[in-house]
Amino acid sequence: MTEWLTTGQMIDRLKVGQIAATEKYNHQGTAYVSKEEQGGFYWCDKEGRKDDYIILGNKHFTEADWRILPTFVSFEDVMKAFKEDKKVKIHFNDGGTLTLTKYASLPQLCFHDFLECKWTIEGDTP
Repeated sequence: MTEWLTTGQMIDRLKVGQIAATEKYNHQGTAYVSKEEQGGFYWCDKEGRKDDYIILGNKHFTEADWRILPTFVSFEDVMKAFKEDKKVKIHFNDGGTLTLTKYASLPQLCFHDFLECKWTIEGDTP
């Protein structure tokens, strides 16, 4: 996961469609927000399904610490990123990660790990 951000930093960095999470919202556990194309912010679930709009003066929102969650992509998108000389990151189920370029050789992965991992494109995510 990424670094902890203040609400102001999260507002400045969150891109449309990304999701940010706070673990201590109003003492009720994890809460999620996302950003619309028009620039508005809304509460959502972990998959980004909209719940309700945020009132920016809400104390629990403004005083929270946030992390922007990775945006996972398909393997097809990974192949396109390699063609554009971008780096990609493999996210394994055990929490480990590995950053690759198109010139890197893949480590020995069992087929199950390869199919179950998730991918992000470096520079496209926080």
